[in-house]
Amino acid sequence: MKKQCPQTIIQYLAFFLITMYCIPANADVWKSREAVYLILFGNSAPTTARPVYKDPANIPELTGDAFGAMGEHPVKILSIDNPGYPDEITNMKASAHNEYYSNDEESIRLKVDLFHPADINTARPTIFFISGYRQYHSEQYYNLFYFVASHGYNAVFVSYQEQRAGDEGHIKNILTQLAADPLFSGKIDTSKVAFMGHSLAGGLLLHLANELPAWGNDGRFIFTLAGWFAYFQDTKPYTIPANTSLIVQTYNEELNDRPSSFDTDPRFSIDYLTNTTIPNSEKTYLYLPGDAEHPSNHSTPKSKYNLHGNKHFYFDALQQIGIFRPLQSIMRYSFDEDTINKEIGLPETSALMRSSNGIEFYSGDNPYVDLGMKDSPYYNSDEYAYPYNGVTIANNKMVYDVGEDIIIHLEKMKGHEEDWVGIVPAGESIEWENQIAWEWTGEIVNGNVVLNDDLPAGDYEAGAFFENSPTMLEAKVAFSISN
Repeated sequence: MKKQCPQTIIQYLAFFLITMYCIPANADVWKSREAVYLILFGNSAPTTARPVYKDPANIPELTGDAFGAMGEHPVKILSIDNPGYPDEITNMKASAHNEYYSNDEESIRLKVDLFHPADINTARPTIFFISGYRQYHSEQYYNLFYFVASHGYNAVFVSYQEQRAGDEGHIKNILTQLAADPLFSGKIDTSKVAFMGHSLAGGLLLHLANELPAWGNDGRFIFTLAGWFAYFQDTKPYTIPANTSLIVQTYNEELNDRPSSFDTDPRFSIDYLTNTTIPNSEKTYLYLPGDAEHPSNHSTPKSKYNLHGNKHFYFDALQQIGIFRPLQSIMRYSFDEDTINKEIGLPETSALMRSSNGIEFYSGDNPYVDLGMKDSPYYNSDEYAYPYNGVTIANNKMVYDVGEDIIIHLEKMKGHEEDWVGIVPAGESIEWENQIAWEWTGEIVNGNVVLNDDLPAGDYEAGAFFENSPTMLEAKVAFSISN
């Protein structure tokens, strides 16, 4: 048997003494032990366990080169105290469902966790994941972070107190401090970044990306997961840095066993999609309806943990097809310039309900019409604790023939006799001086406006305005006219 050198024996002895006697009893033990191990042993710190695949319908796992399959890189986790919260905060149980990871600590010090490929020592493209409401533990999204790191990229989990959710400047300051932290700085490539977020963080991402315009010059995307409601909606259209791609994902909220006031009105996410400066070719609305064996609801992005008493993290076909597969596509497209597989995450074909490995999903740019949400959203907006108060504008289709009537659907207009809609060529600001066609809305609050000005083939945007305002845009939507 090979003898260990005295230095290694001393390292192990130091590791044992520090972890046994210096780590507080209420500490997050496995992360604390890893931090100590990293200091003593450097790059030989242990890797973390791969999540287990288990599908209730026995759908086989995607493996190998299939998009959505776990990657081959081993994964390590680095953890530091969240620089935005020097004091402990009050915690709550993570979930009432014991199948999800939960933690019952009464008070905690918020952590920031970096999941990274263990076999790569250079700085890597990085996804900054902003947590949902009181989701204080990276374990709650373990599968997602492991997947990212297994493909050679970084995933950084950042939690925050919900009272600071609307302050993108606060999150920005945390991220800039993380990028400069000695433990993280050599691993994070800020020229290629992405912003992901679940629930309460969903609407914040649009503004956070704009707060860090120097990050992501060589590759950038945003991926929202059931964005609950948007902050600063009066700043529409949302100005997003150039070269940004966008996936807006929602779930079948009607399957949630809870009051509608807690659910996510899909109109929030449609608003993110239609009111960004990102062109249609670089964004999509991704909807997972789920099925009897794969319930799709607000918790879909979270990692299930306790399967039949076997305490490990596991994922199924819904997560693999619905989240991992498009995520891998947009990572490869944004970070590695892989245009061949772009259509998996950002399809440019006509929108329809698709299926892959037994899982259905919708991916397109006109969800109001394609999914029927225009006429029957899940609930009336006023039922929500945070009702969607913005104007909704949608086309009855994305591409019209030359000479065809252009039908614009509107919701929540003021009903003023001088409310109006106008059309400008794509890429032009939508103020009055650039309008090439327009029409009064006829005092409607909810309804359709028909325009037919025989516009030539090309790409356009339609916008809604109140009370004859020439500049105050309420909402806009893109469409094309083809020969």
